Amino acid sequence: MSGGALITRYPGPHGYAAAIEGIGTNAAALLAGFSFALVGLTLDKESVLWCADLSLLLLVAAGLMLVLTVTLTYNARRNYVSPGEYMAALEMAKLDGFPEEKLREWQVKWTDTYNRWLGWIVRAFNLGAILFLLAIASLLVPAEGPGEMAPARVAAVLLVLLAAVAELALFRIVEGGEPGGQSGAEGDPAKEREAAG
Repeated sequence: MSGGALITRYPGPHGYAAAIEGIGTNAAALLAGFSFALVGLTLDKESVLWCADLSLLLLVAAGLMLVLTVTLTYNARRNYVSPGEYMAALEMAKLDGFPEEKLREWQVKWTDTYNRWLGWIVRAFNLGAILFLLAIASLLVPAEGPGEMAPARVAAVLLVLLAAVAELALFRIVEGGEPGGQSGAEGDPAKEREAAG
């Protein structure tokens, strides 16, 4: 196994693992709670909503995708050993006489497994966030329909729809649609070495 094989497997850019953990443990859980709370409110106020069934469908789908994000993050985190944790384990292995190469093989396997989960986490969160924003837009439309909205209400709906489009566009730009967020060479040690060599 080459000396750089392990370092090239860590997700890049730096901070990506912490960002994913924040999404999966905080943001997704909060948004899922809001989604299901709004389901209850929507059922209670169906008569004053334009299309309550559409809103319910979007809210339930958003909530489920966000709960899935939390579950995916948990499964990913089970396989993530940070470089610092790995170095500490390496020191313990030396003291115990455990083969360094075996520990390195395990770390490569764990890191590769973690990286496979990352793309699914990001996709589930982005889809959940987009569905949540679309649900909010549908909830803002009064029972009389879109044609009867005041200018301020139209502006509010358009802003929410713009946020949904921005969420989709940002995902495509930042993530490049690839698992692990490896959209380019910058910040990725493996791709930087390939580009330089």
